[in-house]
Amino acid sequence: LSFNSGQSATLWAGFSLKWYGVVANDPEILRAAKNSLIVATSATVIATLLATLAALGMHGRPFRGQTMVSGVLGLPLLIPDIVSAVAILMFFSLITLKLSLFTIMIAHVVFCTPFAYMPIRARLQGMNPALLEAAADLYAPPWKVFWKVSFPLLMPGILAGACRFPGTKSNTAPSPSRRNGKARPAKPQSASPSG
Repeated sequence: LSFNSGQSATLWAGFSLKWYGVVANDPEILRAAKNSLIVATSATVIATLLATLAALGMHGRPFRGQTMVSGVLGLPLLIPDIVSAVAILMFFSLITLKLSLFTIMIAHVVFCTPFAYMPIRARLQGMNPALLEAAADLYAPPWKVFWKVSFPLLMPGILAGACRFPGTKSNTAPSPSRRNGKARPAKPQSASPSG
């Protein structure tokens, strides 16, 4: 439908790219796209870092409450998106945190961290512990063992975790609304009350 030069959703009027020009010249759409890129990039980096740290912490020596922490890490995977969103909104309201791009980023980090955690944890569990022991036997300090052995082996899991975000949770895009068969451009919703 976006290539249709006509206004009707049901009648083909010919091939055209004019609707892409309309979108490209709409400052509200451009602002929304910029905000989406900011949120997506920052949430991906932060959630992947948190998931990596969580996976490393959970993979080490067992600790008291490890089962509970594992359950909390997997909880956003089990709870419907709308329930999580309402709970996060209520939490922000409770602590009187003003809604902004920052709060949207926090919500996305909460949604995305479990999706990154799972492949990183799986990669950690599949690593050969003999490689880490061999590095330690060769008197490599722990930080060097991590950066030279563990981190390169973890990279596929980290990248898999980071790449899962575009298909998770907030994957809806605005679609044009229609009235009497004529398309009206969709307007992005503002993250702040001031617009």
